[in-house]
Amino acid sequence: MLKRQIRFLNGIYDFLGLLFMAGLILCCWLQVAARFINSVTIVWTDELAGYMMVGCCFFGAGTAMRHGGHLGAYFLRDRLKGKMCGLALLFNALITMAVLIMFVIGGLKELELVGGNMATSMPWLSQKWLYIPLIIGSVYMFFYTLRDAAIAVRIIRTGNVEGFRTGLSSPFPSEVNEC
Repeated sequence: MLKRQIRFLNGIYDFLGLLFMAGLILCCWLQVAARFINSVTIVWTDELAGYMMVGCCFFGAGTAMRHGGHLGAYFLRDRLKGKMCGLALLFNALITMAVLIMFVIGGLKELELVGGNMATSMPWLSQKWLYIPLIIGSVYMFFYTLRDAAIAVRIIRTGNVEGFRTGLSSPFPSEVNEC
C-alpha cells in the first residue's frame, strides 16, 4: 500500500519536473520566435524562464537522486570495503541532509522576506513561486537521502553491500563487486 502511494507521489513529482521543463522550453522558444519574426522582445518570458529553470533544476535533482543519477565523487567510497564503505555512505548522507535542511530553512526565510513582492515584468506572479520548488525539491531529496542513510546503517551492521547497489542515490559502478 505504501509503495503504491510513494509511486503515485513520485509520478506527481516527475510530472511537475516535466511541466517546468516544458514551460522553460516554451518560454525560450517564444522569446526566440518573437525576436526572429517581429524583432520584438517579450520581457516576461525571460523572467518566467528563470522561474521555470529553478523548478526544473530542483524537481530534476530529486528525480535524479531517486534513481541514483546525480553527480558525485565516489572515488573514496569505491576504494573502501564493507563497514568502512557504509560509514562513508552514512557520512555522505548526513552532509547531504544538512545541506538540504539549510535549503529548506533558507527557502522558508526567503518566502517570508519576499512577502507580497511581485515579479518585475509580470505583476500577476508573486516572487514566492521562485522558492516553492526549492523547498519541495529539497524535502523530496531529503526523503531519498534518509533512505540512503538507512541503507548505509544496514551496510555498517552487516558489512555487505550486495543487494543495495541499485537502491542508493549514490550509484555504485556496475563493474565493482565490492564497495
